[in-house]
Formats: sequence, structure tokens, C-alpha cells
Amino acid sequence: MARVREDDDDGQLNLIIADLEEYTRLEIVALSMNMVANLQEQPPIGTPVDTGWARNNWLPSVGEPKIMDADKKDPTPADVAARGKVSQAGTNDVLAWKNGDGPIFATNNVPYIRALNAGHSKQSPAGFVQAALERAVRQTAASADRKRGRNTRASAARAAKPRRSQP
Repeated sequence: MARVREDDDDGQLNLIIADLEEYTRLEIVALSMNMVANLQEQPPIGTPVDTGWARNNWLPSVGEPKIMDADKKDPTPADVAARGKVSQAGTNDVLAWKNGDGPIFATNNVPYIRALNAGHSKQSPAGFVQAALERAVRQTAASADRKRGRNTRASAARAAKPRRSQP
């Protein structure tokens, strides 16, 4: 029986820890991205749309909530587009998130977002924010299950292959 050196055990343990940290990072990012995507989805799933102002004010961020003035009575298409760019920049920050960067937020500073979530608009049901989060959890879990299934099948296929004997 071959003897495994202690430093090989440490190296193997470090690889396992690094893999777990990366898996966790990817799952957290996926959950965050699914949630923002669901909130920005067309009604009835996502945020009700009149001008697009409320929908484009879902601002993902890392470390602290993104606080911006969103109290515009009549936002112009240029205002809406500019806020969409801020949201996209936040999305890029979330995609680059690493363990230790701080919490991930999805903030909406529009003063009437609570009224929309309470059912003020007939476009989306009351509680659409909570529903978007629940949907994001289900989507992320389903994706993880599919990946796990592929990995299990791949591991089984590798295990079934005959091993070449080494000299």
C-alpha cells in the first residue's frame, strides 16, 4: 500500500476547501442574480411597468445598499435608461462578488415600491417581491440539483471506466 505524505493530505484538503468556497460563491451569486432578474421581469411576475422607472430601480450592490434619489414624478426615458445602466453596473459588481466582499443587496428607492408590492397595480399581484425571492430560491436550487445530477453521472462514468495499470 502506498503511503500518502502529510503535505499531500494538506494539499488535498486545501483543494476541497477551495472547491467548496467557489461552489458557495457561485450559488450566492446565482441566487442574487435570479432574484434581481425576477424583480425586473415583465408583469405579472416582476415589477409593474408604467414608465419602467420602478423596474429599473432594482439596484444590485455589494457591501451596502445602493441609495439613490428615485423620487421623480415624471421620469424621462433618458432617466429610466440611465437608472438601467446603474442597475447593470451593480449586476457586474454582484457577478464579481467573492466571499468576504460583504453582503449583496437589491434595493429599490422608488417611494411607491411598497404600494406596488401591496397590490396597488393590477399588473402584478400583491407580494410580488416576496414571490420573486421564493422563485429565485427554487430556480437556484433546481439549477444546483441539475448540476449535481450531471456531476454524479460523470463521476459514475469515470468510476466505471477500466483503470490502466501503472508500471
